[in-house]
Amino acid sequence: MNAKKMIKKSLSPLICTLLLLLTTAAGAVGQNVLAQIPIPSSSGEGAVAVNPALNLVYASGGFDPLGGSLTVIDGHTFSVVTTIGDLNGVAVDTGTDNFWTSNSFGGQVLTYSSSNV
Repeated sequence: MNAKKMIKKSLSPLICTLLLLLTTAAGAVGQNVLAQIPIPSSSGEGAVAVNPALNLVYASGGFDPLGGSLTVIDGHTFSVVTTIGDLNGVAVDTGTDNFWTSNSFGGQVLTYSSSNV
């Protein structure tokens, strides 16, 4: 392989990486923080799930030996609807408007109706 082809081939990934970084940074500049919503620290280190039909956001703490919590946030008002204790993780079923979580120490998988929160 001649030197020109070798240089061109080695620069291609570098140029692609630089273009990706530039386009990502340009997109991030135009974004604004709409609200900072205080939630319990036991809800802030794990999963986030969204129910777009009801405009609800679920923030759940990761596995916490002391028990995490799940906080439900109203996406219209950016306010906390409720916080449920001793839960870890969250998943949303948008077909039924239910959300699923677990109680690690109770050995349970729990489901709640989003419309009753």
